[in-house]
Amino acid sequence: MKANHIQPYFDWGVGLLIFLYFYLGSFMLFHLKDWKLQLWNAPLLDLGSTAVEALTWFLPALLLFTTGALAFFRTQRMGLYVSLGLLTIYTSYVAVRLFHTVPNSC
Repeated sequence: MKANHIQPYFDWGVGLLIFLYFYLGSFMLFHLKDWKLQLWNAPLLDLGSTAVEALTWFLPALLLFTTGALAFFRTQRMGLYVSLGLLTIYTSYVAVRLFHTVPNSC
C-alpha cells in the first residue's frame, strides 16, 4: 500500500481556509454597520443602495456556507471551487485597485 504524503498538507490548507472564512464571515456579521460602511466607500465599486444591502448579507453568508462545505468530506470539492472563485475575485479586485491608482506619466 502506497502512503499518501500530500494528504496532511492538503488537510492543513483546508483547515486554514475554514479558519479564514469562518473568521471573516462571523466578523462581518458581528460588525455589520462597519462592513456596510466599507462597502459604501469601496473605491472601485460604484454600488447603489440595493447592491450594498444585498452584498452586506450575501458575502458573509457565502463565506459561512463555504466554511460548512469545506468542513465535510462529501462537500469539500464544492467548497474548494467556491473558495477558488472567492480568492480569484479578491485577487482581481486587489490587482485592479493596485494598478488603477498608479500615476500615468504621459
